[in-house]
Amino acid sequence: MCRVLFAVIMLSTAFSAFAQTIEVASCTDCKHDSLEKKTPPRILIKAKCALLDGIVLGQQLIEVDASLSAEEKRAMAERACQPIMDEAAAKCEDLANRVGALKSEWRLAEYRSDRERRLAKEIKEAIAAAPTYCK
Repeated sequence: MCRVLFAVIMLSTAFSAFAQTIEVASCTDCKHDSLEKKTPPRILIKAKCALLDGIVLGQQLIEVDASLSAEEKRAMAERACQPIMDEAAAKCEDLANRVGALKSEWRLAEYRSDRERRLAKEIKEAIAAAPTYCK
């Protein structure tokens, strides 16, 4: 009885040791091969598109390589924000041109006329409707 019990214990120990050896060997090979072929990890960065005075115009999510330096990540965020900044600048320029044209007409209008009052009202409305970053 003792011999049978000893034989069962030896067989179960040998089987589990053999199975573990195979797993470790195959796992080492898999890890080694996959690291060589694996692309660098990528991360998401939230780029806040803001003016110098701190007004945030928008935010962009961009995917970058995790191994890049902070300066390279900042440069990529600036490139992603460029269209938003250009659009904001265009809106402000259009508003300035519109208000400038209305003021030119207002100056030429007859003093205390309906046209002068209407133009003054349009100027005030245009300035009030402008985004905060244009004021």
